[in-house]
Amino acid sequence: NAFNKENIINLFQHNFNKSYEYYNQKLIKKSNYIKLEKNISFLLAEPILKQLEQLNGLKVDIVEQRFYPYNSFAAQTLGYTNLINKGIGGIEGSYNNILEGDTIKTKLRKGPKGKYYKKNITNNNLKNGHDITLTIDIEIQKILQEELIEILKKTKSKSSNGIIINPRNGNILAM
Repeated sequence: NAFNKENIINLFQHNFNKSYEYYNQKLIKKSNYIKLEKNISFLLAEPILKQLEQLNGLKVDIVEQRFYPYNSFAAQTLGYTNLINKGIGGIEGSYNNILEGDTIKTKLRKGPKGKYYKKNITNNNLKNGHDITLTIDIEIQKILQEELIEILKKTKSKSSNGIIINPRNGNILAM
């Protein structure tokens, strides 16, 4: 079962700014499954996904996860999700039951030719997760975190904490 090695290498090389040799070395390996890239956003993957049907031998695994546009800012307050998208700590953990929607588990079966297949499951009764809107101001959060880091350096403390609250309405602006 031949695959479009040259086209795949050129597409990945162009989209991820890595050398031809980098991808060629990966594709030389004799294996049924080789990861060319992992943990990439949909925006980076979109040009490749558009050509997926034309590239024999190229498959994609799509994993949904929550997106943190400011990376580690307010991380202790927000918390995070684990590998199965369950909220851990912070708001993610406390409100996981509100944030997460329904999940479907499907079993993939491997056919005699090594191809995976699954039964299509459609259920219109699934619920979507809900949004939670915070009052945190990212610019004020950045200032607070920078100041806390400076205090840690000056005092050689093990940790530091801070909270900035709007005195007029009680909104938490940074934490």
